[in-house]
Amino acid sequence: MPRNHRPLLLAAALLLAMVQGPLRAAPSGPAGAHDGRLGHYYMGYTGRSWDADYGITRGKCHRAAVAAALGDGHKVAIAVVAKDAPGIDPADAACIGHALELTRVRHRVTWQGEGGVRYQVRPLAPSVHDGLPCREFELVTGNKRVRQSACLREPGIWQLR
Repeated sequence: MPRNHRPLLLAAALLLAMVQGPLRAAPSGPAGAHDGRLGHYYMGYTGRSWDADYGITRGKCHRAAVAAALGDGHKVAIAVVAKDAPGIDPADAACIGHALELTRVRHRVTWQGEGGVRYQVRPLAPSVHDGLPCREFELVTGNKRVRQSACLREPGIWQLR
């Protein structure tokens, strides 16, 4: 290959790697914590950046890390659920919200809640309702499967419809 084509091929390979790369700029720690370096983030559904993914981009929600982040006042996307929703506490709602924020269509996110209840969220089709970005999703709690919709009421706050 002629020498004058090598820089062009290198530039093309670099561009292809950037385009095909994951939505996250850098991996987080084992519990999804921010690694402390500047410029490392996870891109959310509507373009908002998040410091941590809490395992969401790898299909797991590290619920204990989410609960600790909520307790420490860190920013975590959260789904607003009915107060009487059985078994869904703030950490589970944050796992749902962060999954809606960071997960690709049809990509499953699982975790185990208090009392051993297993959860699974699988975002489906995107939509718009009343001008708000929304996501249809499937939620499995234990052996109960429901299809829901949530809209982004404000940055990081997903309101169930």
